[in-house]
Amino acid sequence: MVTTASAGGANRKALLIGGIISIILGLLLLILTEATLSVIIFFIGIWWLIQGLILIFYAYLDRSRWIWKVAGGITGILAGLIVLISSSQPGSILPEILLFILGFMGMFIGATFIMGTFREAVGSKTFGVISIIIGVILVMNTLLGDQLTLWLIAGLLILEGIVAVFISYR
Repeated sequence: MVTTASAGGANRKALLIGGIISIILGLLLLILTEATLSVIIFFIGIWWLIQGLILIFYAYLDRSRWIWKVAGGITGILAGLIVLISSSQPGSILPEILLFILGFMGMFIGATFIMGTFREAVGSKTFGVISIIIGVILVMNTLLGDQLTLWLIAGLLILEGIVAVFISYR
């Protein structure tokens, strides 16, 4: 059984690692200005996979509202795997309908993260809110255009990472 003290330290470490990864992915998206939507989606797939694993790990450490954490974690892992498998096929670009599905999955991941951390500090809900926003951006991609989508997602990933690093040191 994990003690409360060790769970708090592990939560902070997981939050710090997740924040650093988020910042790196956001910066990569900004630096790769010639990136296509498939590259952006690939990076989001990696992030959702990691976020899903973190949620399941967090459910193990803190059993309160565990069903939301596990549901969000499984959704994140599935969304991440779908993206990674689809984008690894040569010449494959995710169809628009898959963007809608992934967008809604992102919104669901965010909602479950918010519900799973209901009793936590407001800062920990930031991840859920940003996942919902990324999901909405993916659904709205045809209206926004690829370049704006890239900047919005990169900015949100960087913001999410900064918040995570800040919270992990509080």
